[in-house]
Amino acid sequence: MYHNMTAVKRFLIERLQLKCHQCGMTQFEDTLREGPEDCADRSLRPRHLELLDQLEHLFFLRGYRALTMGLIAQELRCSKRALYEIAPNRKALFLSVVTRWASRIQALGDASIEQSDDPKVKLSNYLEPGVNESRGMTDAFLADLRQHHEAREMLEHHQRIRMARLREIVDEGIRLGEFTDVHAKLVAGFCLASIEQINDPRFLADVGLSFSAAFSELYRLLLNGLTR
Repeated sequence: MYHNMTAVKRFLIERLQLKCHQCGMTQFEDTLREGPEDCADRSLRPRHLELLDQLEHLFFLRGYRALTMGLIAQELRCSKRALYEIAPNRKALFLSVVTRWASRIQALGDASIEQSDDPKVKLSNYLEPGVNESRGMTDAFLADLRQHHEAREMLEHHQRIRMARLREIVDEGIRLGEFTDVHAKLVAGFCLASIEQINDPRFLADVGLSFSAAFSELYRLLLNGLTR
């Protein structure tokens, strides 16, 4: 677990700390590990949760910079007041959606590896949510993500947590003789460097792959390279 919390937008830190106080979560990395939905979403009304799901679909498709709060409300067929109850502006809405998406991937990955003792199955299960939960992302979303400083920092922090857990799985597989004897930390570093490339829509356009397809290729390369 990383204990040096990434600098995240003040509104989101205060929001998560307030909403997660009852769960005893005070560090941002804890919200990624445990999933902020498990705690923060409990203070949101069902309609707000529904809007967050719709916002994820909308932002995946169009990003946020081309939209105003009025246009977002029109697309979601809700009032602007309902949006302001979730976050103070469109940039903050985008950050909330990205944080929620990232924490869901982490929670699904952590839960999936408990389903098997086989390191190869664990690794495959752990990586799968990163592909499945990213389907539908467009260049517009990725471009806005790279321009959103706080969301990009949050995502980088999330990815470091993911790679730390991946390293643990690889170490276990090597110890049990299921994986090729490689340097697990180097493997995690290679994945992080590859992910940084995949986060760049220009790179994806150059190779002709979507975000989720590129992750699928990276994970296939990783699995095939490690398996004896």
